Amino acid sequence: MFAALDAEIFRSIRAGRHPRHAANVGAVASRLAVDLKRDAMRIVERRLQALRKDGSISASRKAEAGWIVNLLPDYGQVLIHQGESVCVLGNSLNDAGLIWCANWRTGARVDALPGRLTRSDETDRIGTAQVVDRCVAWAKAGNAEAAWWLGWWYAGDQHVKSVWFNLTAVRCDPVKHGWALDRIICDAKFGCMREDRARPSIQALHVAVELHGSKISKDWQGALNQALQAKDSPLTGTQVQTLIDQLIVLETEHFASEPLGCAPRERWKREIAWDLGVPTCGLELHPAWSAYAAFCERQDHERSLLQEADRVRYCEVHTLGYESPDDAECPFPDGSRDALVWHDGRLYRHESFES
Repeated sequence: MFAALDAEIFRSIRAGRHPRHAANVGAVASRLAVDLKRDAMRIVERRLQALRKDGSISASRKAEAGWIVNLLPDYGQVLIHQGESVCVLGNSLNDAGLIWCANWRTGARVDALPGRLTRSDETDRIGTAQVVDRCVAWAKAGNAEAAWWLGWWYAGDQHVKSVWFNLTAVRCDPVKHGWALDRIICDAKFGCMREDRARPSIQALHVAVELHGSKISKDWQGALNQALQAKDSPLTGTQVQTLIDQLIVLETEHFASEPLGCAPRERWKREIAWDLGVPTCGLELHPAWSAYAAFCERQDHERSLLQEADRVRYCEVHTLGYESPDDAECPFPDGSRDALVWHDGRLYRHESFES
């Protein structure tokens, strides 16, 4: 029995019936597919191991685990749970084997065992557009769960809207969703999009105080209004070129003042890109970026030559100090780097003799 059950489970997962593998997914399924397969298999295997403990399965336990064969309902489906219509919002199971749903009438959270969800007349009649509209209505009423789901729904598709919905959830219920703020900030500035979507400008997110390091605002209605009005503006070539120009200026200044020191390029890129409203995801693929990459390569080559020359010079001066007679005077100006290295060679010589 279990062999057939296992085969059905894993065939379903590999066939892409797991909702998070669907094409119309807000969380950029292609980037997550490997982990999601692993997560689904881990949960299923845990349930199977629990059922195998006594070597047999009672009728009641078999009924309770019936959801395994069907895996998961599709998110956005309106089904029946304990006599009430619920909308499936989750796209995976928690460790207890439950899936996140919302009462279709009130929006209240319901965590349901998938095997106890049954179809209704509304299942085929209600589409995802109606689910999105209902979640917007719930979010307007202060439902943080609905705002959280909308943030996921628009992720990778409408970036600015997604971030504002996530911030709505965090501001509305910081106890439940505040843990995700750091991740939301990183995602907002990174700006990962689906492959068929253009990279957006993120200047519209500058008014979010949380993205500047401030504490979580209590104005969830303001964040919701921003989300409802948000439309992605395409990233312009001027923004990217301005970023590159400013990075080159910093590189040049840094090389002039610290020719041997490595430049903090990633930090510069993150900070300036944010100031200019440029998401950092995929910047290296922009046509103008190749010129900056070539500039950095030349800087690194020149820096490596200077570093090698500096190492040779250090060894020469250190050896000179080491081999100089005890009564010899330092041939280099006081306080200069060569003088310090020369005296270090002398000191090393005396320590060697003493040991």
